[in-house]
Amino acid sequence: MAMASLLFISRNMDRAEVDAVLAAQAAGLPICAMTRPDNAGVDRLREAGCYREPVEYGGKFSWGLTRQLRRLYDEQSIVAVYASDNKSLANALRAGRGRSLRFAGYRGTLARIRWWDPSYRMALLHPRVERIVCVNRSIHEYMQRFRRPEQLVLAYKGYGVDWAEELQDASRNLPVSLPENAWVLCYIANTRDRPHKGLRELLMAMHMVRNLSVHLVMIGSHDAAAQQWAAAGPAAERIHLLGEQPQASRYLRHAHAYILPSTRDGLPRSIKEAMAQGLPCIITDIPGPSELIEDEVSGLLVPPSQAQAMAAAIDRLANDADLCARLGGAGRQRLQQSFPPEAFSNALLALWKDLLSS
Repeated sequence: MAMASLLFISRNMDRAEVDAVLAAQAAGLPICAMTRPDNAGVDRLREAGCYREPVEYGGKFSWGLTRQLRRLYDEQSIVAVYASDNKSLANALRAGRGRSLRFAGYRGTLARIRWWDPSYRMALLHPRVERIVCVNRSIHEYMQRFRRPEQLVLAYKGYGVDWAEELQDASRNLPVSLPENAWVLCYIANTRDRPHKGLRELLMAMHMVRNLSVHLVMIGSHDAAAQQWAAAGPAAERIHLLGEQPQASRYLRHAHAYILPSTRDGLPRSIKEAMAQGLPCIITDIPGPSELIEDEVSGLLVPPSQAQAMAAAIDRLANDADLCARLGGAGRQRLQQSFPPEAFSNALLALWKDLLSS
């Protein structure tokens, strides 16, 4: 492996981040990437010769990772580190004690930061973290409570519409039998112990939906109570909680529409995946996700925590195929024009060059 000056470390490196690493390498930036070997895109990083496999780690204290990073800093002449999750960042900072390194982090959620909590001082609010990438405008504004504006980088994590073609796996059938006339509404999220994901409100809305052809397919973890909520109403037989599924986005080809019922979120990849496939999206009008669409133009916005409004929007789409086609097409176009993955790569490249410049 060639000597690298910048390290990008992440427990879960997604397609946009892998593309950013490879684009930076193609631009001549000396970089190496460290992420778990089971992440998609690792083969591309290996082929490019810039991949380093980390030891297994699950928290902010990993002496094995700390030792590995210390060796890597010396062997690869690392002078800057970018980490896109707090566990990786905390370990990278600990490994950097006594070394002249520059650090940058990433914020992809609007979850409240407790400035008095020492765990935040171990990572994102550590005094050595010079720059923070914010994935949407709302997070960028919120983080100004803790950092000067010039320390924050607004970088929407884009999604390529051509990536959707890779998800069109004709052999991937839904693990549930649906009627031929079923109108399928999809929601993909891990909601266990995460009430802000809005699953309860969505299930309440399903019981209010008037169009009896509407079936909800929810993929992802959920609390045990979700089964009770699903069964406690007239739509019980039309609610399908499938649990966690590998490569869940491949099931989107069976959907007629997508919904995000969260009361707080960042810039969920699942919405972008749905938009890329031309699915009309219903999104709660909350900071972050609402930036992805224009209401009544490229999707529908509904008030958060209001099941009745959610149900009305679902019925509206289920009863109007022309509206679905118009919103879905406009959403795909908006994703392509306003959130291209190249913009995210360029923003990271500019940040990384700045970190290496002094």
